[in-house]
Amino acid sequence: MVVPPGYFTQGNVGDIMLGPPFQSLIPLTNFVDSQPNSITIQEENINLEYEFGLDW
Repeated sequence: MVVPPGYFTQGNVGDIMLGPPFQSLIPLTNFVDSQPNSITIQEENINLEYEFGLDW
């Protein structure tokens, strides 16, 4: 996505991810026994993968 200079200062608002807002609930209780150092989350509907680092 290319945003022209001045786009946001002209009162325009754009969705950078080109999709609706979303939220994810990450049930950390599922990981209490294994206590991993990181958890990888995949959001299939927007083709996004991200990783959380955990310090138990």
